[in-house]
Amino acid sequence: MTKHPKLLFTKISSAIPLIVLAGLFCMTYFAWQFSRRVVEDQVRSRFRTQCQDIKHDIGDRVQAYMDSLYGAQALFAASRSVERDEWHAYVKTLDLMRRYLGIESIEYIEKVSPADRDIFLKNVRADLSLSPLGYPDFAIHPEGIRDFYYVVKYVEPIESRQKTLGFDLGADPSTLAILEITMDKGELTATTPARFDAENDLTSGIMMFLPIYKNGRAVSSMEEKRAALSGFAAIRLESDEFFSKVLGKGLTRHGILFQVSDNDFLVSLKKARSTKTPVIYRNFSLTDAENIRRVSKFSEGITLEVGGHIWEFDFYPTPDFRHEPVERFLPWFVLIVGLIVSSLISWILYLFVRTGERALSMAEEIAKDLSESEERTRLVIDTAMDAVITMDENGVIVGWNKQAETTFGWKAAEAIGRGLSELIIPEAQRQAHREGLKRFLKTNQGPLLNRRTQVSALRRDGEEVHIEICISPFTHKGKYIFSAFIRDLSERKRFESQLLQAQKMEVIGTLAGGIAHDLNNQLTPVLGYLDIYTRRNKDKDIAVLLEAQQAAMRCAEIIQRIKHISRPSTQQKSIIQVGDILDEIKKLLPAIFPSKVTSEIVWDQDLWPILGNDREIETVLMNLMVNARDAMKERGGQFTIEAHNADLDYKTSKTVQGTDRYIYLKVQDTGTGIDPKSLSKLFQPFFTTKKHKGGTGLGLFMVLNIITSHQGWIDVASAPGEGTSFLIYLPARPGAQEVKKLNKEPRALPGGDGLILFVDDEEYMRNIGKVFLERLGYSVLTACDGEECIKVYGEHRAEVRAVVLDMTMPKMTGREILKKILEINPKARVLVSSGHTTEGSRLELIRAGAADFLEKPYTIAPFAQALHNMLSS
Repeated sequence: MTKHPKLLFTKISSAIPLIVLAGLFCMTYFAWQFSRRVVEDQVRSRFRTQCQDIKHDIGDRVQAYMDSLYGAQALFAASRSVERDEWHAYVKTLDLMRRYLGIESIEYIEKVSPADRDIFLKNVRADLSLSPLGYPDFAIHPEGIRDFYYVVKYVEPIESRQKTLGFDLGADPSTLAILEITMDKGELTATTPARFDAENDLTSGIMMFLPIYKNGRAVSSMEEKRAALSGFAAIRLESDEFFSKVLGKGLTRHGILFQVSDNDFLVSLKKARSTKTPVIYRNFSLTDAENIRRVSKFSEGITLEVGGHIWEFDFYPTPDFRHEPVERFLPWFVLIVGLIVSSLISWILYLFVRTGERALSMAEEIAKDLSESEERTRLVIDTAMDAVITMDENGVIVGWNKQAETTFGWKAAEAIGRGLSELIIPEAQRQAHREGLKRFLKTNQGPLLNRRTQVSALRRDGEEVHIEICISPFTHKGKYIFSAFIRDLSERKRFESQLLQAQKMEVIGTLAGGIAHDLNNQLTPVLGYLDIYTRRNKDKDIAVLLEAQQAAMRCAEIIQRIKHISRPSTQQKSIIQVGDILDEIKKLLPAIFPSKVTSEIVWDQDLWPILGNDREIETVLMNLMVNARDAMKERGGQFTIEAHNADLDYKTSKTVQGTDRYIYLKVQDTGTGIDPKSLSKLFQPFFTTKKHKGGTGLGLFMVLNIITSHQGWIDVASAPGEGTSFLIYLPARPGAQEVKKLNKEPRALPGGDGLILFVDDEEYMRNIGKVFLERLGYSVLTACDGEECIKVYGEHRAEVRAVVLDMTMPKMTGREILKKILEINPKARVLVSSGHTTEGSRLELIRAGAADFLEKPYTIAPFAQALHNMLSS
C-alpha cells in the first residue's frame, strides 16, 4: 500500500534531527580524540624545547667558566712569571661572585719538585704584592714526600678559601691521576662529583683543570708536556649551588624535574671506576625518583660533553607541566561543547521542522515591529538635542540615544528592555514613579508631563545626578509611549555650589575681620595698662599682674585665630613636642568630661617633634574634645587620644613630597556617632549637627584649616550609635630640637622727644596712646576722626614729628587720611595701626607712603620700638 507523500515527508522530516544528531555525535568524538592528540603533541614539543633550553643555559654557563681558565692560560703564556697581584687583578676583572654563579674558587696550582720545594716556600712566604706581611705561615700540606707536589699557590677569593693555600692536590691518588691525564692530553679535564679535602676544609662538587706550560710553548709528546708543565689553572664548582643559581628555584614550580649524571668518563683512570653512575645534581628527592619515573608518561634524555665527561640530563614532567590549564580541559571542553551544541542543533532543527510555518510568521512580525521601532527611534533622536529615552506604558525602556549613554553610563543594548525605574530612578523615588505611571494610564493626567522639571537621577556607578527632564506621552498602536528629553545639570550645580561656598567664605571673612578689629581695639588698653603696671611694680603682686597679662595675651591669640578662619593660617611655627601639649591637655580632662565619661590620653615617649604652632594644635584637640563631650553627654562612654610615630611606605595625594615620617593623633569617642549624609559635609563652614545645642558650624572648619596649614590631613570614620574616630597626620621632624621659649626680663624702653599726633576714633585708645607716649617722653596731640586729624596736623605741621594713625575711622578711612597727610607733607612719618588686616594690605599701605605698620593689640614695648625705629631711620 502506497503511503501518502505528505505522511512520508513527515516521517522523513522527523528522522532528519536524529540523523543529524548521530552525525554530530560522531564528529564530536573524532574532534575529542584529535584535540587530545594535539594537546599531547604540544605538551611534548614544549617540554622538549624547554629541556633543550635548560641544556643550552647550562652549557653556555659551563663554557663561560672554562673560558675563564683559558683566559688564565693566556695570562701565563703572555708573561714569564704571573705574580700574585697579577692573578688577583685578573680574577677581579672576572667578577666571580656576580658573573660566575656557583664557582667556589679559581686557583693556580703550581708543579713543585722536591728539589725546588724550599725555594718555592721561601718565595711564597716573602711575597708582599698583596699582603704587607707576606705569607709567613704558608706551607705545603698534607705533609709527606712525593715525586712532585701540585700546590695551590694562588686562590681567589682568598678570604673564604684561606685553608686551600698550600694544599697539595697530588696527595690524593684519584686527583693525581686526573692531573696526570690532564697534563698528558694537554686539554681541559673535569672531575667526577667528589669531596675535596683542604686540611678539613671539605668541599663537594666538580673541579676543572687546564694545564699551563712554561711560557705557553707548544708541546706534542707526553714527555715534553710533562717536562714543560708549569702548573694548572683550576676552578671549583659546588654542584647544588651552581645548578640552583643558574636555573633558579622556579624550575620545579614550572613542572620540570631533572637530574644530571656523569654517565661516561672518557678519560681512563688508574683507579677502577665505580659501576654506579655518579649523580651530579637533581631537583627532587631520591625517594621520589621511582614514583616520578612511574607517573611520567614521557621523558627526555639529553647529553652534554664537559671536560672529558658526558653529562646526561634526564628530564621528567610533573602533572602540572604536562597540561596547562587550558590544555588540561581543552579535550573535555571540546567533548562537552560538542555534545551540547549537537543536541541544541538537533533540537533547533526539530523545532524548525515542526514549527516552520509559525516561526516564519513570527519572524515577519518581528521584522515589521523592528522596522517600525527603528523608524520611531530615528524620528525621536532626529528631533532631540539632549539625552532622549523612550519608555512604554509598562515602564520598560524601548529607546536610548547616545547622549543617554553619556549621561547615565549604560549602553543602549544594556538599557533597552529593562525597567526605567530600576535603571536611573533613585530607590526612594521608584514607588512614586510606578504609582504616577498607573495614575496616568487611568486618568491621562500627570503633574510632570509636558513641562520642564529638575529631579535627581541615578548613574550606572550609583552616583545621583541633577537633571532637567521634560516628559511627553504619545500613542502608538493604541498604547502609550513616553519620550523623555533630559539635560544633565551636574556642571551647573557644581558652579552653583562653588559660588555658594565662595559667598560663605566672604561672609566668614567679613565677620571674622569685624570681630577681630573690635576685640583687638578693646584688648590694646587692657594689655597696655597691664604692661605698664607690670613694669612699674616689683613687689609680690607682680605675679597677679603677670597672670592677668598672660590671660589677655591668650585672648589676643584667640582673636588672631578668628582672623584666619576664612584663610590659611600664617601663625609663626617652630619645632614643638606634641607630647607636651597632650600633657597639658591631660590636666583638663576632669574639667571637660562628666564623671560618667572615662577618658585617657596616651602617646609614645619617643614621639617625633613637628614644625607647628602649639596653640593651634591645642585648639584642634580642644575642639575635638568638646565635640566628643557633647556626643557622650547623655549616656556617657569612653574618650581616648593616642599619638604615635608613623613611617608611611606609600604615597597618596595627601602626603608631603619628600616626607615619609609622620605622627598621627587618633581622637576617638563612643558617642552617638554621625550619619553618612552629615559626614560628607562635616568640615563645611556653618554646617553643624548641634543646631539646637549652641553649635556654630565653625569649629571643625577651623580644625581643617589648621591641619592643612601644617601640611597634614585629617580623616574621620563614624556611624550612628558607634561613636566617632578622627585620625590626624602631621609631618614629623625626627632629630629636630625643640625651640625653648625663654622668659625674658623687660628691658629698657627706647624713648624720645617731640610732638606726636595720635589718631583713633575710640577714646580709650586715645587715652592709652597718650599714656604710652608721655611715659616714653613725647608730647601728645590727639584726634578722633579724619577731619580733626587733618585740621590738627595742618596747624602743627612744623612741630609734629610723627603720626600714629588707626586705619578704621569715621568720616574718612585711614587710607584717605594717609593720602591727605602726605599731600600736606610728603616727608611725613606715619605709623599705621589696625586690629584686622592682611599681609597684602600691609604692603599696599607701605607702598602708599606709610613708614611702618603696627598690629593691634600691642603693648608699650613694640609701640615704643616701632616709633623709635621710624623716627631714627
